[in-house]
Amino acid sequence: MSALTLALTVLPAALPPPEPWEPPDQPAHHDVGRDLLERDTFGTFPNVHVADRVVIKWGDAVEIEPLGVEQVAAAFEDSWTLFVDERGMEPPVGSDTWLLNVYIGNTGAPAPSIGTARGYFTTDDLGAPMIVLQPDRFEPGEPTAWETATHELFHALQHAERGRGGAGWTWFTEASATWAQEEVWDPARSAARRLPSYATTPYRAIHVVDDSAPDWQLGVRHYGAFLLPRFLTERLDEDVVVDTLRGEGTALDALSAAVAAREGDLPQLFGDFAAANATWDYSRGDLYAMVANAPVGATGYAVDAPPRGWPEWVSPPSDRRPEAWGWDLVRIPNPEPGVLRARFVSHAPCGVDAWVHIVKDTPGGPVRTPLVEGQRVGSADLEVGTEPLAISIAFTGAASDPVDYQLFLEVSGASVPEVAVPGHDPGSCGEAAEPVEPRLGAWSAGCTHVPPPGAVGSGTAGFSLVLAALLRRRRRA
Repeated sequence: MSALTLALTVLPAALPPPEPWEPPDQPAHHDVGRDLLERDTFGTFPNVHVADRVVIKWGDAVEIEPLGVEQVAAAFEDSWTLFVDERGMEPPVGSDTWLLNVYIGNTGAPAPSIGTARGYFTTDDLGAPMIVLQPDRFEPGEPTAWETATHELFHALQHAERGRGGAGWTWFTEASATWAQEEVWDPARSAARRLPSYATTPYRAIHVVDDSAPDWQLGVRHYGAFLLPRFLTERLDEDVVVDTLRGEGTALDALSAAVAAREGDLPQLFGDFAAANATWDYSRGDLYAMVANAPVGATGYAVDAPPRGWPEWVSPPSDRRPEAWGWDLVRIPNPEPGVLRARFVSHAPCGVDAWVHIVKDTPGGPVRTPLVEGQRVGSADLEVGTEPLAISIAFTGAASDPVDYQLFLEVSGASVPEVAVPGHDPGSCGEAAEPVEPRLGAWSAGCTHVPPPGAVGSGTAGFSLVLAALLRRRRRA
């Protein structure tokens, strides 16, 4: 089998169990009115199901429910119809002549093997595309099986569009295949459950994938990074992802070009993306909030500040400083009414820009106030009520080490003197920044989980200190 293999992994048991929900409509059947030929490099299979454009094959060692096979085959056809027939993507290589081979792995000879992945796409010994799925993907009426079919077919379409991808494409390859699940299925529960793997480490660059990391989330976070393609689809159009796949350079280069072709600016939109994540401002935002705010391991995706903020300059802990193309959130989940005085100073190197927004979570929807848009220093005074507040902090630009910054947040009910900004030359790219004490201030207590929008925060100081201790022990382990 060739070296190109794209797998849909199984997430660890730490993820929350599925909540009751209504499954999407069952896949439909499509008759394309043409005959395609069948080929195989593995041999003759005892069990074969031929659909319009795919053929599913399996051995005799495992009993497979025929209805489940029919539904998965129809899911492939539904996905093919949307992305190829309606949106104009290149079909799998050779599909003008041959049926696409889909195998049920581990079902006995001559079926190929499959490990713990839900499915994977690869090419056979002759270079033809093929897909292998787990036997448990074929339970009748199982929507996650249909999502897996969509995900792996999208990998076959990526292969037809781009060949083997290239450097800098791993994250977008999986992110866009997970995005594709939501394009076909609603609700795409399996796709949404990928979100915590990215949302709990947002400060890492979006393209970072580290399979060797002791934290499993870093090894699968590129699936949860579907959130950026979803954001761009909802803010721009549904073709931005496919146009990116046809671009040049790294995935970020191609994505930037696709956004620019729509008269947009990817760095600015990435700042907007971070702000949207403060309240899960998406068409499926309620589902995202439910999944992302569920406990995952021992980390949270945001830092909670007390009701009156921090009346001193604070900096993030060294292990929570965002990289370029990373972001973070600071929340005041239960603010006191008054005037929020927000000040921000970036210590980023040259070529790295900051994008900072204050986000009010109001009953009528999120209200954003820019604090920094591509600059290094910013300030804003804002009247606030009791609605939850968040400050989104994103960095874009050249690859960088984690970026230090300083933040001042204070909710005051009375007029107070202006806040002195730390000594800083905006033209120095951080080199002349003067340290301000205390550097960590109240932030050194650690991070907390973020409750769903509208809920009262649970981040008391005692809880934060205990959580920080847990995190330190976890790192030493």
